[in-house]
Amino acid sequence: MSSNTRRNPAELLATLVECIEDMNSQVSEMNDASLERLLDSLPAIIAAGSAEMVLSVMLYREIQSRDRGNVVAFPIAKR
Repeated sequence: MSSNTRRNPAELLATLVECIEDMNSQVSEMNDASLERLLDSLPAIIAAGSAEMVLSVMLYREIQSRDRGNVVAFPIAKR
């Protein structure tokens, strides 16, 4: 990657936060069957820190919070 196309870490982090917020929003709007299908489609073994791991945590949290009757948003630091 040339130095012209490199982005600074703050920009990358801001983009990552936006992506996680978007994913969380979409997950919270999914019906229960869609959540389960998406969770089932993820690999059985997931690397720590990967996008698949973040998504699986979001899915598990959403499913568990619905089971308890209170939907709690995935915590994201405020900018």
